[in-house]
Amino acid sequence: MKKLFDVPDSYKEHITKFDSSDGFLALGIIVTYFVVMTISGIIVQYISQLQITIIGGGINVFFVVLVLLCLKMRHQGIETIGLKEGNIRLSFVLGGTLAAILFFCNCLSNVLFEHQSFIDFADILIYFVYFFTVGLVEEVLFRGYLQTRLHSLLKHILLDVLVTGVVIKKLRDEFEFYGDLYNGIHLIP
Repeated sequence: MKKLFDVPDSYKEHITKFDSSDGFLALGIIVTYFVVMTISGIIVQYISQLQITIIGGGINVFFVVLVLLCLKMRHQGIETIGLKEGNIRLSFVLGGTLAAILFFCNCLSNVLFEHQSFIDFADILIYFVYFFTVGLVEEVLFRGYLQTRLHSLLKHILLDVLVTGVVIKKLRDEFEFYGDLYNGIHLIP
């Protein structure tokens, strides 16, 4: 059982490089995300499904850019969030695969199993890009940035993973409280 929870030494060395300033920046991003998602959840009832998808993709890109700005401000490279030269291709392949799976589950399944009409071809690209941004923001913001930076405050690797998972779940709950998730695409990842 102990081997299940073993953490590679290289990861342990990597996360100890961040100080409490990084942790507080991560907390600031979490609060910002809560605020943006709450506002989005309120607005979603007044706009079309296509607008929801476009705005959701824009929000995802905004948070990826915010993370990149935090990295630049702290003089840290993108490799500190797990985007290494060899990993970038793999990340795009995995992101594209996740986008395809999410596209199938959210769009094509309605056609196959609920006998709804197929979405317009022009919308397919918008949805695919949106789902790609979902995977990107999950990797860059949550797993790459928040999980590693929160370690400077939490000081325990398994607690970092647990807290990051809870934050992701609670951010989704916040939207579910205000938005209607049963009629199409989710606004947040």
